[in-house]
Amino acid sequence: MTLHCPSCGSAAIILEAGGYGGMVYRCKECGYRGSFVVESDASETIEGRDTGAREHILQEKGERFRVPLWIKVLAVVFVLVLLVYRFW
Repeated sequence: MTLHCPSCGSAAIILEAGGYGGMVYRCKECGYRGSFVVESDASETIEGRDTGAREHILQEKGERFRVPLWIKVLAVVFVLVLLVYRFW
């Protein structure tokens, strides 16, 4: 199992901290720092590092990233509330 950076797709990931707050990883190539990393088997390779690992994996499966409907509805409600309070 290899770890890949979700930002650039690099396998140059190191464990920076761990404990009660969870694991924190850092990418040596792009400087990404966070707890989200992409795990893959040795048989899988992530190519096209400029597109990012998440997009590559979704393309490999033939899926597209879609924003859930509840997030879209929440964004519309938020904008409407801002407009109402601005003109009040």
